[in-house]
Amino acid sequence: MYLDPGLSHLALVARYAQHCEAEHAARLRELCAQPAHDPDRVLTSDLSRYLAEGGITPLIDVATGIARRGRSGRAKSSAYYAEARQYTTSNPGAPIRRAYAQVWGTLARLRKLHRCTAAFLVVFRRAGRLVELPPVIDFDELRLYSAVVNLSLSPDGDDRADAIRFSEANLRPLL
Repeated sequence: MYLDPGLSHLALVARYAQHCEAEHAARLRELCAQPAHDPDRVLTSDLSRYLAEGGITPLIDVATGIARRGRSGRAKSSAYYAEARQYTTSNPGAPIRRAYAQVWGTLARLRKLHRCTAAFLVVFRRAGRLVELPPVIDFDELRLYSAVVNLSLSPDGDDRADAIRFSEANLRPLL
């Protein structure tokens, strides 16, 4: 029996989002609120730990360099890039598009060094309107898996009917 790895990767990132909201929202909010912490780095570290526990050893951006979480040396098998971003603004369009642009750029750079053709991007809502992202975007032989984690305590903007929806076309890189 053949299992599509793309479906299992999509399920893994969706489970991570559910796991964060159901069991770790308070802990993640507290970590992000600490002045000494960079929220994006804290969240990326949490995401990469979860992925590693799920059997995927992701590449993460460490101070502008790329490191393989849990391993050293060059990857012999396919590698996956992992990144988390958070937003706290009522109009998250620009931060979301910047996050996707950065991930696409990093993937393009990584594919020259590693067999890296896929990435995970998890966007954490700490405040502002809820967003809906396409779960998978394919572009130029690259695949990006996405999920949204709602860490906001505010009921404002929690209604999915009022969510800001992003299409694949809005989040693909420009040619």
